[in-house]
Amino acid sequence: MTATGPENGEGCQLTVDSIAVARRCSRQYTDAESSLVYMRARYYDPATAKWISLDPLAAISGSPYGYVDRDPLNGSDPTGLLCLDAHCLLNDAKHAANTGYHAGRFAATAPATAAGAAYATVVGGGDCDFHGSEMQVVCTNTGNIGNHTFTVGSTVLSNQNQDYFQGNRRLAHEAKHSDQWYIFGPSFPVLYGIASGYSEITKGNYGCGNVFEWWAGFKDGDYNNCGGGPLAMSASSSGCGDVTGDSRTFV
Repeated sequence: MTATGPENGEGCQLTVDSIAVARRCSRQYTDAESSLVYMRARYYDPATAKWISLDPLAAISGSPYGYVDRDPLNGSDPTGLLCLDAHCLLNDAKHAANTGYHAGRFAATAPATAAGAAYATVVGGGDCDFHGSEMQVVCTNTGNIGNHTFTVGSTVLSNQNQDYFQGNRRLAHEAKHSDQWYIFGPSFPVLYGIASGYSEITKGNYGCGNVFEWWAGFKDGDYNNCGGGPLAMSASSSGCGDVTGDSRTFV
């Protein structure tokens, strides 16, 4: 076996039994025939800059196709499974905590979630998919709900298609409504209705004076003219005269 290059392995060329492999900075190897980088638990294709298989520990890392939390200069992954540096372990712990919280929220809101999904599919003819990032059921192309997007438990019902939720901005807004269902339980629809009534009286619309919509984020919910929030004196003083958002948390 012959080797040339720096001691840290960068650019090092190894020849073993006439098969040349290149040793990388992370001390992994590239197969000369396939050009795939062998990362122990999975392979990386440098030609497409993509992994050819999922991270086996994606449930912990939260990134099925990620690598060292997108920080290869400071992180290392000697097994191809999990970044073992301090900042990676901290982020993994945060992700695990978030996953545990979302699982608890999904379980606690299960009755309302099931009811929302049943309505979307049976009555509205919608298409429901499970979004694992927030543990939510997202039902799109749902009829009999008007031009609205709203949340029941951990189910999001919308007359829009799946493209509407790309980028997770709107999904993040609806996830906060699921948080509200989780915190307030079966009383939440009543509380939301009271908040909507207050908003209608003070703002002239159901959104800008609604503390639950403010909590979920006006901008992420497409409430583009709710500058002052629920405690501003009026729609005109808060810039809330025209509400373009369509998020409601119950039918």
